[in-house]
Amino acid sequence: MVLCLLMTFALTGCVKVVEIGHEDEITGNVRFDAASNVEEIWASKAVPELKEKAVELTTLLQESNGDLKSLAGKYGRYSMGDKGELS
Repeated sequence: MVLCLLMTFALTGCVKVVEIGHEDEITGNVRFDAASNVEEIWASKAVPELKEKAVELTTLLQESNGDLKSLAGKYGRYSMGDKGELS
């Protein structure tokens, strides 16, 4: 049993407990900043995609004729799948 424990510790390497917020001192990585990360993704990815795929609401409603699921193939995916099933 002792041999198993010693082998387990030997094979797992050293473990260092680091206080939250001080990870960058060990890893060298810059601390994660959620606000700037979201802002960067929003500006570089979300807004351009939204502008590219945007459809006038009146056009969408007229084409759907009350059935938004019917337009999933043309304008993208219905949030619950093409047929309304949960995915």
